[in-house]
Amino acid sequence: CGNTSQTTATFTIEDTTNPTITAPTAITLLCGSVSNNAIVQGWLDSYRVSDACGNVSVTNNFTALPTTCVSGSNAVTITFTATDECNRTATTTSTITLIDNQKPIIMTPPTDLILECGADNTASINAWVTARGNAVFTDNCDASLTTTFVAGSAEPNCGSTTTTLYTLTATDDCGNSTVTYAKLILLDRIAPVLTL
Repeated sequence: CGNTSQTTATFTIEDTTNPTITAPTAITLLCGSVSNNAIVQGWLDSYRVSDACGNVSVTNNFTALPTTCVSGSNAVTITFTATDECNRTATTTSTITLIDNQKPIIMTPPTDLILECGADNTASINAWVTARGNAVFTDNCDASLTTTFVAGSAEPNCGSTTTTLYTLTATDDCGNSTVTYAKLILLDRIAPVLTL
């Protein structure tokens, strides 16, 4: 009979599922290593992501590595955000920790101080101790090392000559220490005077 009927329908496909993202495993880096930047760039791209409906873009909020190895300030937490084509998002985090297990390096060892005994050497000795024997240290992570320069007991030698061993210790912020030594030598080089 040629009777027909028509209708229309609209089918809307909705994405109701957030993408899934797995952050990179937390890493620990050595303070001052020249490889750190390259390691971090590769690490930032090592997340795993998936979505049921399409492509996913991933961003993170990383800005810089920690500037110290001191516990409590030596870690940064990075947030990774995955966004799918329907603007549904998922986030996760991971951590970069900076450590320092290297001792300070002695660039210039302290010099011995040799003086004449019997003279007033107080000023010279104090200046030498304050300057740490003119020693020079460097460290991979700490630009301001803590140093001590401690005198041992004076050891008598020939005549009034004495030798005192000083222990110089340089310690960085993470407790790594280097020890070296210098001597304070008071020489008896004046011949006795004979009075008749």
